[in-house]
Amino acid sequence: MSNIYFNLRKFLIAFTFLPLSLGMSAMPLAGYAYAQQPPSLTLSQDPASINSRASQFVGQWRLKDYLPIPLTVIFTQDGKIFILLPSYLTWFFSSGSPSFTGGNVSAFELSYKINSSTQPMQIDVTSPGDEGTLMTIFEFTPDGQMRIEWEGLRPGESRPTEFSAGAIFLEKVANTTALPRNTQIVDLAAQRRQGRESEGEQYIGSMNRAQQAFYAENEKFATEIDELGLGIDKETQNYRYQIVPQSGSIPSIMMTAEAKNAELKSYTGAVFVIKVNDENTTVSLTCGTDKPSTTPPAMPRAPKSAEEEIKCPVGSSPK
Repeated sequence: MSNIYFNLRKFLIAFTFLPLSLGMSAMPLAGYAYAQQPPSLTLSQDPASINSRASQFVGQWRLKDYLPIPLTVIFTQDGKIFILLPSYLTWFFSSGSPSFTGGNVSAFELSYKINSSTQPMQIDVTSPGDEGTLMTIFEFTPDGQMRIEWEGLRPGESRPTEFSAGAIFLEKVANTTALPRNTQIVDLAAQRRQGRESEGEQYIGSMNRAQQAFYAENEKFATEIDELGLGIDKETQNYRYQIVPQSGSIPSIMMTAEAKNAELKSYTGAVFVIKVNDENTTVSLTCGTDKPSTTPPAMPRAPKSAEEEIKCPVGSSPK
């Protein structure tokens, strides 16, 4: 997903969940061309009224007084939502990534469908990589603002039927849907996938270190995850974790994180006992598959000395 608790970059990455938890997520792309066709609508008995509402819906809106910074939200004619990040915050989002520097604006892209035949009107929002649709309601206020019921909603939950204190208000600032020059779209699906993969990588790294500490104290490796005292479950939503005892002349242990989703990478941790100045010490390595895979990398070959570099098997890389 994201670590909004520790730094601003993670906080902004949490905007990835806006289509889910807050209601909107954002960041853009350069030279985007929009098809000149109306957004997906469920027709009512009054086509003229629908056209008027669709026209009122499309354009640039400003979301204020809800997040620490105001956001520009663009609803396009072809059913897309772009939530823009100001250029002065893009660096924090990207941690200085070359593809997100140079003063460019970034944006999240979502999709929407509206149904103007109901009262209140309905809007469905989807985000790349999400398995569910966020269903909610909206209306236009007498002063021209758009009110959307948003706070606390989750994809897949029932649509609310009335507005509450959790509604957000957007103020229309322009009818144009053009994105700023050199806007870059954030790949939300990739962001979420990397967030899920970070669990596997971090858990295996923690298990490696715990095994090294366990061996230093007990002169043997733990064979059960619970023995490591990390509080790691053997199975989570994203991975299955396992300790695989090894045989051979060099004491070693293998830990695996098997991806449950074919779109995620899998990981293997290895700890070896080697001699340094006639004393036993441990060395470790975490390997991740180069491509998404539900099969963790094989056990790396044991080093013959402290000077020999441990290498990941073909098809995987050190983490």
